[in-house]
Amino acid sequence: DLFHVFVDMVGARHMGVRITIVLDEKPGQLVKMSSAIANQGGNIVSLVTFEGDDLSKRRCTCKITGLTMEQVTEAVKTAGAQLEDIR
Repeated sequence: DLFHVFVDMVGARHMGVRITIVLDEKPGQLVKMSSAIANQGGNIVSLVTFEGDDLSKRRCTCKITGLTMEQVTEAVKTAGAQLEDIR
């Protein structure tokens, strides 16, 4: 059912750090983010994107394993993304 799809889609069954970031709506932004996470030794186990509040931005929610909240925060800064939420 839809609830189980949503749970799987956002990686709720995995331990790790969940972030919501805001990226510019242009090519290469997700690769910057995923590279910054991989370079720190993290793994993205789920990734969902949504339209931002304005059409020049895109919201992205990720579940990341293998990193602490501090390491994820540093990766977000390295990628030039805006951190909206982390837990």
